[in-house]
Amino acid sequence: MSLKQSNTAVLLFTRTSSSEARAKMFTSANARANEHIAETLIARSYQVAKSTGFDVHVINEQKQVGSTFGERITNAVQDIFECGYKHVLTIGNDTPGITKSHLLNAHNNLLDNELVIGPSRDGGVYLIGISRDHFDAKSFKALAWESASLQKSFTDYVCELNVGLHLLEVLHDVDNIRDLRYIIHVLRQKKYTRVLAQSLLNLTTASNHLPIQQVNGIPLSALMTLHGLRAPPSV
Repeated sequence: MSLKQSNTAVLLFTRTSSSEARAKMFTSANARANEHIAETLIARSYQVAKSTGFDVHVINEQKQVGSTFGERITNAVQDIFECGYKHVLTIGNDTPGITKSHLLNAHNNLLDNELVIGPSRDGGVYLIGISRDHFDAKSFKALAWESASLQKSFTDYVCELNVGLHLLEVLHDVDNIRDLRYIIHVLRQKKYTRVLAQSLLNLTTASNHLPIQQVNGIPLSALMTLHGLRAPPSV
């Protein structure tokens, strides 16, 4: 691994699949199918993160610290910086259209001294790229998390730092049945996500089924191996 890569980590900030399924309704088939959809979406995000070659840290609600979303995500990012990383790419579990290219593009812009967001259609973000030198925990915690104003509040944060902001392409996130139906349609148009789209479609229509064993040919057990916080490798 190169020096630049060793200084970068991907944070997958997520819920466990059971908690995500309780918070969101992806299908009316049954509760089991709903949780398997959540599991598949989380696995997809993890797979994309691992494909970059950067260290990946999965922090779900069992590891998160804080009473508000802002506190929890701020503490998670700060913990990774305290491990010695210079750059953190934070993603969630609800944007299956995210790709390796999005993360590498974000990383390259961080190296050019810019902050990065991947904007979602609903005013939120699916990716935040930030460097340690530009991370102010108090201001970061105060961003308009879980609202349609998050993009604007992050832009204001960047303006206060007087640095550049790079915007990735706008993607759709998945919060409900309607969102999932739309994203399945989008994923089916792209060769590299057709298998994922079919897996999600099968789950939305299943009334009784076995758990999904693979995502894009990779066993879920391998995708979902959780990694605790650790320092970057020595170089």
